[in-house]
Amino acid sequence: MTGARTRLSIFDLDKTLTIRPTWTLFLLFVLRRRGRLLAGAPRLAGMMLRWLARRNGREALKNAGMKIVMSGMTPGELDRAAEDFVDRLIENGLRPGARATLSRVDREGRRTMIATASVDIYARIIADRLGMDELICTRTIWPEGAAAPQIDGTNCLAAEKMRQVLAAYGPQRDAAHIEFYSDHYSDLELLLWVDCGVAVNPDARLTREAKKHGLTIADWMKETGPHVQHGDHS
Repeated sequence: MTGARTRLSIFDLDKTLTIRPTWTLFLLFVLRRRGRLLAGAPRLAGMMLRWLARRNGREALKNAGMKIVMSGMTPGELDRAAEDFVDRLIENGLRPGARATLSRVDREGRRTMIATASVDIYARIIADRLGMDELICTRTIWPEGAAAPQIDGTNCLAAEKMRQVLAAYGPQRDAAHIEFYSDHYSDLELLLWVDCGVAVNPDARLTREAKKHGLTIADWMKETGPHVQHGDHS
């Protein structure tokens, strides 16, 4: 006798579950909490401009941001800041349709996962607060003697996110029904790999590809529940 088929719902985080991207919000939140917003925000802006000119990897960008914002903190202080940040995010920063969809998948008894490029510092807290079963995210370490955390490995975006999902569910793909929700074109490969790919308030490039491939397009801002439009199959 074969076992029951696994039913899994995977959610991107930034601008899928949340209204706004979380990384910069978190950095500014921590700066404000430390009373360093006026001094730190211009440094963050300059760091971003330098990164845009060089494009030397998102790992370097995140490491630089953590060094500017978190140097001098203890791990405990950072954890408490992350907890408070997530409190506010859960209260005011989720899309209405995200809340409705999470309620629906809970009623259906589906397993849930967040798959995000966001760092574990706060992503693990979000996953816990939302009752997620699994989390794939960008991992950090805080080496002994280091001023701030650092990225441990690869930024969990695009191909890396796909690799980690495949590592978790590729071997049992035929025994699972998987749906995935994302706003961003970088997740197109994963959206096409799952049984049901949903483009949530997608960027322009993903909108074109969603219509081309017949993916579902959902507006999670104007509706209190999942509102979907189906793209035309090519």
